[in-house]
Amino acid sequence: MATIASASKEYTFKVVLTIGEKLYLNEEMADFHFVFESDDGLFERIPAHKNFLATASDVFGIMFNGTWEETKEVKIVDALPSAFREFLQFSYLERVKVSMENVAQVMNLGEKYNVAECLKVCQDFLKYTLTNEIMCWGYGITIHLNEKDLMEFCEENIKNHASEVFASASFLDCDRKVLRHILKLNLLFCTGAELIEEYMSWLKSASKQEHLKRKIIQDYLGDLFYEIPFGSMLLKDFAEFDRSYEGLLTYEGHREIIQMIASTNFQPKIFSEHRKTLFGYSPKWNKNAVITCDRRIWKTKSPYFIKNIETTTFSTDRAILLCAIICEELSEWNYNGYHYTVKIPTEITITEIFESTTSGEKVVVYNGKANLDNHTDTRIQLPQPIPIKPGFVYEIRMKQDPPENCCTRFSLTSEVEIEPGTIVKSHRSNEESDEAMRGLIWILEFNRI
Repeated sequence: MATIASASKEYTFKVVLTIGEKLYLNEEMADFHFVFESDDGLFERIPAHKNFLATASDVFGIMFNGTWEETKEVKIVDALPSAFREFLQFSYLERVKVSMENVAQVMNLGEKYNVAECLKVCQDFLKYTLTNEIMCWGYGITIHLNEKDLMEFCEENIKNHASEVFASASFLDCDRKVLRHILKLNLLFCTGAELIEEYMSWLKSASKQEHLKRKIIQDYLGDLFYEIPFGSMLLKDFAEFDRSYEGLLTYEGHREIIQMIASTNFQPKIFSEHRKTLFGYSPKWNKNAVITCDRRIWKTKSPYFIKNIETTTFSTDRAILLCAIICEELSEWNYNGYHYTVKIPTEITITEIFESTTSGEKVVVYNGKANLDNHTDTRIQLPQPIPIKPGFVYEIRMKQDPPENCCTRFSLTSEVEIEPGTIVKSHRSNEESDEAMRGLIWILEFNRI
């Protein structure tokens, strides 16, 4: 008898992929129901299948082999039917759809029944959809569920866009627990006066009282009042605050706030640390924690001839400190190739520009001088790190008188991810084409805030 050779081959069996879709919310084949009672006494029943739920959730598995083993239905009181239907998708479907209306309850159910993929999808959805207007609402969800990754995402956005976030309805509506977390945040991108006024707006909204008194503070804030960073204000702003909220502070509190504003070395006894915003913040450079933005792509055969004024314009999507600028070594180009040239004095101006401004208003944040080298890259260390803020564009302008044919050789990229989640984007001038960028500066050095 002939011997049949052993052989096998795998095939895609698409029917398996559609089983969950056919069973999802299928009443006819259900062996279990979740029951919801509305305020008017009506009941809604959602069909389910024990084996599917037990496969997706170990919590369901334990319940179906224990308390719910002989049960055919269970009443749900901590979620709306629409949210529960969205949650059940994670036990049946290959592709799921999450809505903003139900995401908080869906995440809560995902944690309760230990469906990790549900939490991951909801977190990704919130990162994609949360705006400054509803950031405090999303922050409240993360605090309730203690989701660290999403919490850090919300905190980073609250710090980087403090003025917009605190002007939102979701900030005014946030509860005391969320406010406590916000008050712990440091280095917010807003002025001290803006920050304090928004906290007063929260108090007015929570108490529904336009004229604040000490009793209102005690009733709605308690000891949280002493976390408010009054020391972040300028003296003139505090004087205006004192006129607007006369009698709100005790004599001792009033005296301590003035001392905090007047001296950065003063240690307060009543209020918390007084430096909460980046305005007035004096950062220090840490040479052991440099994050490098290397814009270089390649050496090109065609030289880039240095202009009398060279401009590098960039922005970031996360708060960071600019510590140093590195320029490419200079060469002189002729028919024999590249040769070293002389050192060139340059004047450097760094300007901060608000992205949405229509007036063209600019704030100069640094003026300095340096000599551009001809034998090595020129590293220009800033005497004081410059806070680089999301929502702003920064222009580095270098003015020099280069000799004829003075040039650089590197092509530069327009976007660099210097670490996960932090992108430095270079902006082209109107004269530049869509080809690789050219210029003097090929490295920017940063520190984290």
